[in-house]
Amino acid sequence: MASNDPPEVPGEPARLEEAFALLKSALDAIGDGILVVDGNGKIVTFNRQFVALWNVPPPVAAARDDDALIAFVLEQLQDPAAFVHKIMEVYSDPEKRSFDTLLFKDGRRFERRSVPCRSGDPASGRVWTFRDVTEIFRAEEGLARAHSLLRATFDATADGILVVDLDGDLVDFNRKVVEMWGIPSELVTSFDKPRLRAWVIEQVQNPEKFLKKVAEIYREPEGQSYDWVRFKDGRTFERYSTPQKINGRVVGRVWSFRDVTEQKKLEDELLGLRGRRPSSS
Repeated sequence: MASNDPPEVPGEPARLEEAFALLKSALDAIGDGILVVDGNGKIVTFNRQFVALWNVPPPVAAARDDDALIAFVLEQLQDPAAFVHKIMEVYSDPEKRSFDTLLFKDGRRFERRSVPCRSGDPASGRVWTFRDVTEIFRAEEGLARAHSLLRATFDATADGILVVDLDGDLVDFNRKVVEMWGIPSELVTSFDKPRLRAWVIEQVQNPEKFLKKVAEIYREPEGQSYDWVRFKDGRTFERYSTPQKINGRVVGRVWSFRDVTEQKKLEDELLGLRGRRPSSS
């Protein structure tokens, strides 16, 4: 009697095994940790990076025991309950995509992403990816601390400081310069260059000289300058300007101002006293 079984395709198992091995090699070459689960949340496969990122012991990895793996994972996290809650939330909607950050007890941080995976069945499974962003976060945290320290120093200095780009547009400033020039809050927040310039010009004794000096300095990006600015109300500021450079390239200019009104008054009084000194008989 002839068999009812379908004819065997020569070499088909071998080709499938080869395709699976190729796919496994590709997964192992990816830098992110990858975990693939079926529609019931059971482990289908994972790559080497997943095992390495989570420090999964070889016996646990070899057993592919879902409960043992979850228990090992939860032990490492700062907030195991939130981890489980996110998993349940995602599994409740087969089409849902998610992204969050996991915090470890040892200080590490992982980005976790989850997307549905399909093979004909709408709820055929899910792919979880994990990326260690600990060093990136620490670098960003370090930059934030450095910026905060620089900002505090910037605002605490006795000089008023303005930073402008190569077009003369305002980039940054400290609190002192706002106080010294009496700049209204709406101009401070708007960074309105024409209005800010008009406000400054209105206060100085010789606007034409002031603007001419500024124009001269901008024509020499590498140049430095030092002079005095005299105000209509009798104040005198020292004005110092130097190029701002990044990697040796000029990207803008820093202006600093120091109120030397009292110092100039004393100097003028001393000059006046010398001028009135009686001649010797």
